[in-house]
Amino acid sequence: MRSMLDQIYHDEGQITMLSLEIDGTVLMSELKLAPSKIIGKLLQKCLDYVLIDPQRNTRKELLNFAKKECKKLESSISSQ
Repeated sequence: MRSMLDQIYHDEGQITMLSLEIDGTVLMSELKLAPSKIIGKLLQKCLDYVLIDPQRNTRKELLNFAKKECKKLESSISSQ
């Protein structure tokens, strides 16, 4: 029982991809992107961004960040 309580306590504050205020559908809609690997990469970058500072987990902040990162990803893909 103690072990289960410790696990719940530990997991309670964890931020996951599901915790983000945006998801792949939002990224595709707002950034006018088609379903692709870029969506997953952007979501991972957003998660990393929020893990550094959980206060960043707002729709507006994450969309601004994702727009910048999308440009970087598209540039790196087109230069290959």
